[in-house]
Amino acid sequence: MRYLASTIVVLLVILQLAACKGGGVSVDEKEKVEALAGLSRVEYNRGGTIFSVADLEDLKRVNRDSVPWASFMLENDSNGQLGYYFIPGYKMDFSAPQIRLEYMHKGLKGCSEADSVHTWLKSLFINDQRNGKVVSEEPIATLDGQEIKILEIETPVYKVNDSTEYGGKWMAWGYADNGDHLVGFSFTAVNADGYKQGIPEFKNLIRSYKDNQK
Repeated sequence: MRYLASTIVVLLVILQLAACKGGGVSVDEKEKVEALAGLSRVEYNRGGTIFSVADLEDLKRVNRDSVPWASFMLENDSNGQLGYYFIPGYKMDFSAPQIRLEYMHKGLKGCSEADSVHTWLKSLFINDQRNGKVVSEEPIATLDGQEIKILEIETPVYKVNDSTEYGGKWMAWGYADNGDHLVGFSFTAVNADGYKQGIPEFKNLIRSYKDNQK
């Protein structure tokens, strides 16, 4: 009897651990994805990536060539920008909450998978200088069946010296698989209100992702 009781306890612990570990995304998450299925879509075809996302009413899509600071970002055949999104009500300004879409070849160092890119991002912001902290690393689902981890990091004001100071930031990233490339979604806000307003639509944009490669 004692052996049987011990066996039952062990089995219950195993079942509990499996339940905690889970698998896939929640039913609620799947419903959020399905709600985006009937929306009109925008296709991107650049840098070896072909995919589409929903044309969301609460996001203003802007071509990369119309964003002044986009030209200052270094690009090459393996890594580049695809477009930007802004929240209605904000001017298209560098300090406005904004979403950037980009592509990167998996052959680039540290870009073989999303977790590798997340590790690199953490090294940039979670250190003694920047004092950033991870807010969340929860997964969401996409219309094409992917499960994408959303890395959210918050950084305080960063003072380099007596004359140079960087404001605090609220940031989020997600990376979708697209053949030989990763499609990157990044969201940045310089205040908590802008971040709170934009993060739901950022996640919905990723949820609506579909790999359109043949």
